[in-house]
Amino acid sequence: MTDPIKNRFRLDDELPPENRPRSRWAVSEPGPADAYADADPIYLDEPDIRRRGRHRLRWIIAGGVALLLLAIGGVLIYYKFFREPSADELAAGDAAFQRLDGGAVQDRYYLPEGPFSPPLTRAIELYRSLERDAARRAFEGVVNSAADDKEKSIALVYLGVMALETERYELAKHNLFRALRYDGESIPALVNLAIVERKLGNMADAKEYADRARELAPQDARVALLLGNILAEGQDPAAAIEAYREGLSSSPDEPLLYYNMALSLLRAQRYEEALLNFARAAEKAGAGSIAVQSYAQMGQIYFLQNNLEMAADHLKKAIAFAPDNGKYRYNLGVVLLRMNRPQQAAEEFQRALDAGTNDALVYRSLSRAFQQLNQPSLAIKSLEKALYLNPDDLPALFQLGVFTSV
Repeated sequence: MTDPIKNRFRLDDELPPENRPRSRWAVSEPGPADAYADADPIYLDEPDIRRRGRHRLRWIIAGGVALLLLAIGGVLIYYKFFREPSADELAAGDAAFQRLDGGAVQDRYYLPEGPFSPPLTRAIELYRSLERDAARRAFEGVVNSAADDKEKSIALVYLGVMALETERYELAKHNLFRALRYDGESIPALVNLAIVERKLGNMADAKEYADRARELAPQDARVALLLGNILAEGQDPAAAIEAYREGLSSSPDEPLLYYNMALSLLRAQRYEEALLNFARAAEKAGAGSIAVQSYAQMGQIYFLQNNLEMAADHLKKAIAFAPDNGKYRYNLGVVLLRMNRPQQAAEEFQRALDAGTNDALVYRSLSRAFQQLNQPSLAIKSLEKALYLNPDDLPALFQLGVFTSV
């Protein structure tokens, strides 16, 4: 029998269930083989329930490791900063001795001496009185006057030295070359020009000028000093030592020759000879920077030889001349700590902190020394001073961070 309404449009709800079209959004009925038919619904923004356990386990392990690290860190911080150091540890002296720069040979500028004409004499007096601007105008007046070529050359030498003193090396070369044009055999111009070239790192040119000066004045100690300095910086300590000895043969009382020769002997690890020449330099200098540095260098050598009494004695002599030198006072504190005198060491470290220094490393070393002596407030103060000198000092920042975190 024909369906009377087969050609009529029907709604899906009017069809028998078995003939209704299947929607692509319809959820199929769970079959008996579906193992998760009764499982909870899973949302797109929620992890699979099977992974939740693993995530919890990972968090538990990570938390345990973090707690273990915190415990270890706490023990280390206590041991380092809060535990009272033993007598043996104090005697061992964990604080590091600050090595002194052994490579800075000392120059002596070659300044011509009179008698000269009144205008040139007046200019030199102004220079010696440290009236630099007035002296410069006076020397330029001599150069532009009707003075003879030799006096013009001498005035230009002084102008060259004044430029050297302010590290204006190109201006110094310009004036010294002009001096040589007025007097081609000016030993002061050649010596000072060699010093300029050495400071600029032009060692070949420096040696050429020094050799010319030595040909003109083979017995001049100032020329021997210059030649020795050039050879020392050219990594030829044996030749430098020989040059200094030649200079001493004509000028046995020149402290710079003894001091620079001692530095070369120190580089060559000839410690006993270095000590002898540092002692002679201090004796000849009497007072001033050469004596101070000589005593400090001797203190360092004795410390390296573990001769602590002599090290302390010579550092005290250096401090007597330079009581505001924080590095020398710190080094004396280290020596006293090695001698198992913690109270005296603490006093020197305090004086070193009060005296100050322009070396952030000394402040960091002071901080470690105060930590060793169980004085955390002074250790923090030392680190703050180090960071004032160098705000990017990462070791000081790290040490200070450790203090502020406990």
